[in-house]
Amino acid sequence: MPRDINDLAHATAYDSAGEKLGSVKEVFINDASGQPDFVEVGRGMLGLKSAIVPLKGHRLEGDSLHLSFAKDVIAKAPTPDDDAHLTPCDHDALFEHYGLNSGSAHAAEEAPTEYVDTEADQD
Repeated sequence: MPRDINDLAHATAYDSAGEKLGSVKEVFINDASGQPDFVEVGRGMLGLKSAIVPLKGHRLEGDSLHLSFAKDVIAKAPTPDDDAHLTPCDHDALFEHYGLNSGSAHAAEEAPTEYVDTEADQD
């Protein structure tokens, strides 16, 4: 796993105001580019809730991942049906929720996103 993806996988996420959200649970990798597109962030006291957040505009400083979205927006993010793979429809729903331009639907179909199991790497 490339170093930057490994660093993302072990980071603690913060919202756009610097408020702690929780640990990164999964990193979603774009099949076409091989680059991370989204992270799943544990939320709440025990991290039992989670949200998928785009990495657009993120900043990684040490083990702190600073995301470009407010906590309340992240909390209301749509939840994909399949944890292991983001479909083109998932991409569209997430981009729409976060107010981002998803590009064409055909581009999303050509580049679905899979996750990297971060818990397996922590052993």
